[in-house]
Amino acid sequence: MLFFAGAALGSALGGWIFVTHGWIAALMTGAAFHSVALLYWVTEYLSHTRDQRKTA
Repeated sequence: MLFFAGAALGSALGGWIFVTHGWIAALMTGAAFHSVALLYWVTEYLSHTRDQRKTA
């Protein structure tokens, strides 16, 4: 359910950004979303591996 909401928000925002600011802004917005997702994944991964080391 959350993935569908994120996809809908991304599509709406991407279309609006493209119409109002052009292709480069739409490209940078997409890159920013992916960068935030990657940063979130890395912090979760590091937290998980750190917790596993403490219990071992």
